Amino acid sequence: MPVRSRPSTAAFIVRSAALLGILYQFRLIAGDLADTSFFLINVLFALGAAWTLEKQRLPVLPAVFVLVLIPWVARLFITVPGFFRTGNTVFFDSLLLGMDRNNFVSLVPYYWASLTSYFACRSRSFLRGDIIASDALLLVIFSAVKTSEMELYRMPVTMILVFGGILFLQMIALILTTDPVFRVRRMERVQGILAVLALVFIGGLLLIKPSEERAVNQGGGLLQPNLFKFDFSQFLRLESEISLNDDLVLIVRKDPEDFHLLLRRFVLSGYGPKKGFFLDETRDEAIHPQRLPDSSRELSHEETIEARFTDQEYFLVNFDASAFIALNQPVSVTPFRTWDASSFKSAYAVRSRVSEAMPFELIDSVRGEPGPGVLGLSPEEYAYYTDYGGDQRIAEYARELTGNVRGYWDQIQMVYERLKYGEYRYSLKPGIAPDGDQLGYFLFESKKGYCSYFAFSMTLLLRSLGIPARVAVGFFVDPETNTFDYFPVRSDMAHAWVEVRYPGYGWIEYDPTTNFLAEGEEYRFSEGTSRDLFERLMREILQNRSGLQAKDTGEDDSSGSSLAALGRKVQRFLRRSWVILVLFGYVLVCILMRSGSWIASMVSKNPRKKSSFCWIHAKRRLALAGYRRSISETDGEWSFSIDGRAGLGLYRLYQAFSAARFSPQYGRDEWRQMRTLYTVFSGNYRGLVPWYRRALAWLLPPLSLVLPPKKNSRSAGPRSGGTAFMVLLLLLIPLTGDRIQSQDGSESADTLFFQALNAQNAENWDRAIELYSRGSGLYPQDTRFPWSLGSLYYSRGLYNLAWDEFRSVERITPNDPDLLYRLSRTAGHLNRDALSVVYLERLLIFDPDSPAAIGDLAWMYYKLHRLAEGEALLLSALERFGPDMNFSMTLGTVYSDMFRYGDSKERYLEAIAEGEETGDRVFTAVANYNLSILETRFYRFADAYERTNASLAAADRASGRLARGELFLRRLDFPQAFIEYGEAYERDRSPLSKISLAQAYRIAGRLEEARLYAEDSLSSNDLSWMINYGINPNRYKRDIHEILYDSYRGLAESAAFKPYTGFGEGVKNIFRGVSYRFKAEVNKLLFQKYSLIAADAYAAQGQTLDALSNYYTAFAAYPRRGLTYLRGARDFEVPLIPESAPSYELEEGRLLKKTAPAEAALVEFDSLWERDMIAEAYRVIARHAAGRDKAAVSRDAAERLYALNAGALRQHGIAFPVGLTVDSGSGPRSAERRLVRALSGAGFDIRPSGEAPRFRLTVTLQGTEALCELFDAGRGISAARHTIPAGDLSSKAMGRLAENLGNLLFTAR
Repeated sequence: MPVRSRPSTAAFIVRSAALLGILYQFRLIAGDLADTSFFLINVLFALGAAWTLEKQRLPVLPAVFVLVLIPWVARLFITVPGFFRTGNTVFFDSLLLGMDRNNFVSLVPYYWASLTSYFACRSRSFLRGDIIASDALLLVIFSAVKTSEMELYRMPVTMILVFGGILFLQMIALILTTDPVFRVRRMERVQGILAVLALVFIGGLLLIKPSEERAVNQGGGLLQPNLFKFDFSQFLRLESEISLNDDLVLIVRKDPEDFHLLLRRFVLSGYGPKKGFFLDETRDEAIHPQRLPDSSRELSHEETIEARFTDQEYFLVNFDASAFIALNQPVSVTPFRTWDASSFKSAYAVRSRVSEAMPFELIDSVRGEPGPGVLGLSPEEYAYYTDYGGDQRIAEYARELTGNVRGYWDQIQMVYERLKYGEYRYSLKPGIAPDGDQLGYFLFESKKGYCSYFAFSMTLLLRSLGIPARVAVGFFVDPETNTFDYFPVRSDMAHAWVEVRYPGYGWIEYDPTTNFLAEGEEYRFSEGTSRDLFERLMREILQNRSGLQAKDTGEDDSSGSSLAALGRKVQRFLRRSWVILVLFGYVLVCILMRSGSWIASMVSKNPRKKSSFCWIHAKRRLALAGYRRSISETDGEWSFSIDGRAGLGLYRLYQAFSAARFSPQYGRDEWRQMRTLYTVFSGNYRGLVPWYRRALAWLLPPLSLVLPPKKNSRSAGPRSGGTAFMVLLLLLIPLTGDRIQSQDGSESADTLFFQALNAQNAENWDRAIELYSRGSGLYPQDTRFPWSLGSLYYSRGLYNLAWDEFRSVERITPNDPDLLYRLSRTAGHLNRDALSVVYLERLLIFDPDSPAAIGDLAWMYYKLHRLAEGEALLLSALERFGPDMNFSMTLGTVYSDMFRYGDSKERYLEAIAEGEETGDRVFTAVANYNLSILETRFYRFADAYERTNASLAAADRASGRLARGELFLRRLDFPQAFIEYGEAYERDRSPLSKISLAQAYRIAGRLEEARLYAEDSLSSNDLSWMINYGINPNRYKRDIHEILYDSYRGLAESAAFKPYTGFGEGVKNIFRGVSYRFKAEVNKLLFQKYSLIAADAYAAQGQTLDALSNYYTAFAAYPRRGLTYLRGARDFEVPLIPESAPSYELEEGRLLKKTAPAEAALVEFDSLWERDMIAEAYRVIARHAAGRDKAAVSRDAAERLYALNAGALRQHGIAFPVGLTVDSGSGPRSAERRLVRALSGAGFDIRPSGEAPRFRLTVTLQGTEALCELFDAGRGISAARHTIPAGDLSSKAMGRLAENLGNLLFTAR
């Protein structure tokens, strides 16, 4: 290929940088699945390999072959050693697992980068095409992936900046691919770059609007993310489907007693049938200002009776800085100047007058028919607030709801209660109205929707009755999130409600949105704001709130245009940072004065200009050293004179410069000669000019220019620079010195501390925190202040803040036992278990007889798998202190993990006896619960069941419910298991009950519910509860990803059992199945990752069985390797627990996909307590039966499996063998054939009439319904009976019938 057709190196580098940015999106999307270092090395290696192979001029096919094989050769090098090693191969197996996990993410980026880069190096044309293809890939990524759920792209502007930056690099690369024949002048290049920037900017603006519109749905149909912030849409529309994210938008401080009041952002009183409700600026602005004023202001408001004042403070995080939010009805507002480096866009205080009217007072407020005069409104206002668009269906429905009731309050209440407590249900997927009337579809058809539907409905229904009403939008507040009277507000707390007019009382809030979920839907409640983020923001508020000052007029940061706001922010930044900017500017000027010409020489591409700048730089260096040229001298004379005195080689440099000016031919070779001469000059210069004078030229070039040269400079020593440095020091001190403020020491430490203590006792949290913080600053050696503040934070679960305060105490009194204990507890809540152990061990050095420290340290040893140390510590404590129920219970738990059944049970029984003796029912319940776990672990299920009952008899706690639910689940007693888990969910604040529910739903075939509960548990932000449980974050994630893997795999299998209901649905189902399989693979890889982490942790402490079990689950994807770990675990456990042998047989059959081990295990399982294992054995047989009778064996196993667990078949891809009887009555015979085809596609294995399967399905078609009955001949009972809509008996209708029937019969309820 001709060299001229190859792109330049610069073009390839710029294009590669852009490509790396594009491909890195895969890494961002992957999250925990990929390792950043592996991904970057992988992509950079691909680029380097492509470049190297092209430079070696290999033929195309061999080069491509090499690039394709590189990942697999690397994998082979890791795999091969495992085949030749007979001992421990964990290292190589872990490498293989890590490579496969990362390749799942990076293999496509590798091939894209390597292959496209190879051809791009060869062809300028291909490089141009590659740029277009890469940009297309970027568009696909940004359109296909929910980028707004990625942390980096929560705000659309970030996505636009990344997109624009990549596009800019691609355009530069495109420009650099211009053929050298076409010479582009510098101005044309500048114009081209400016044009590209303009295109990027315009493209960004075009992308912003659709990005924002797509993101409206994620704000619950209410919030709209604009360029730099969130805010509410001023037009409220009814969407067919919405989703919610949980971005933190603000923090509000308010009276916790006002939990029922809503934070109002807008009043939307305007209405049009096509526009929906909208903000009428002329009317609604006066009721509730849209924008925050620029200074303290009294707001116009209506005087109402039965109202009180309440104060709030708002700290806006991810919200429009100019937004005004307040409780209804605001009467005054005070904007604050926020502190330097604040994380908040704005802060302000509001006083509101809120209603306290009681129902009996409202009942009597209106007598007779409502009208303008009665309600205190003008005729125009009354007409405005009762405009409902003339929709007669709404008016008739309102009259139907109210009947003969004529009372004003009564009519309002009947409409409100029908929506709130009637047949209407909450749903994020209201559906699409066939006629386009979403509200009518909600009221009369679907009867499900989100808050906007309920607010629309109530407002219009009331207006049609002549009752003035309007819609309000804002946020609700979760009272459970109260921290020192501060509440985090997230975007998923956006809400819409109704305000109704009452004379004398003003506009009263009604929230008609129901709390009942639509059938078949699971609302995924957020786990709340990230604990780390909330604590960081709370630290800012609490440390700076006392210094908040009201803004003066004209200081508004947010009102007016965005450009004006930007200008004001720039002014404020300049006022705050002028010293830094001046210093930066001064440094920049010094650099330019000293080396500006040299920089220009390096940047310029023209050899003549490079030489000119080099000469100017040499002259500048000499001038800064005091050797200045007089006006009468030419450059030649001056340089010759300098050389005569100092021998610098300056004259030869001048001659080279003259050649650059006047020589007809001057190129790069001549410039290199000039550069060599300059190097010689530079070396001579350093010998001539003392070091301090050279330093002065860098630090103070103006001073250096006016100072004369040092005489005898070649012999000058270091002492000769003292004067210059003194001048320098005198000049720099004013710039770098800090302002020192005197502190008022009149307030004693005792006085300040007791003031803080009194404020804390009075629950004046802000004042207490302010005083504690001030005391820490004034009296840094007084530990009472940080200790008390840390304890206050600790009591509210702000463990990161508490940690910082306790650490500051540690610096003063590092060996205080109380402090060390509190540090250990705080570290435990932060899941820093190893650090907690360090503090507890230090504590026992100073206080060896602390029972609390001994008990906690033993527990932490258990959590870290350091069982021998835990045992020794507890035995020593029991010997020294005598019987102690806490020590006995912890020791029993340690022995349980050491598989010492007798010792463990003995210690648990001791603890139970002491608990009963002392009357500590909660402790007794926990001890019985732990003993039930021990009995379960050793396969003594009946004893375990008795212990769960004893635990619940002592105290009805979540732990006992969970243990009993697990035992019911082993028996496949789903109704009882769901009851127990549901009771635990009501009592338990930890996610453990949700994980148990997810697992139960998964086993029962209710896979969507399992997925929702598991994903909800995975999103939990607060993991501080783990301190009291034998679990850590890695094992927690392991368990959840296992459930998600099984759930998605089951959903993928179930998608294959979906009958034909139309071409469009069939295509959707194919894509749905692919999506499920992809998500299953992702969760499998994450499950393997966390299993490996857990296994390594167990192995590090010699926990052989747990290590081998986790290694097996990690490496089971490689059956040959997994079998090694499985058999190692079996060899360790079976001698200790013989009852575990059948489970290992079954697991081996499942791993190797062989039925013989599963059949052997079947006869060994407990027929009552191991029904789950029996069902799993039948599943293995049904899936992997072999031999001549495999079909009959498989069908028999499927029947037995269905009898045990109806939810197991479809999720494992097993068809249900049934006999079928169809009674179509007077209907067409073709309906029977359609039904048979549909049932076959829905997972039913319809057996020929000559066979006698255990189960027979009878379907009786009666008009538009079908009566379906499943008879179990094995038990002689009707297993299920359902009536299902049959529609018009068409193929689609039969498909829907079969699908609905499958959903009912293939889940355990």
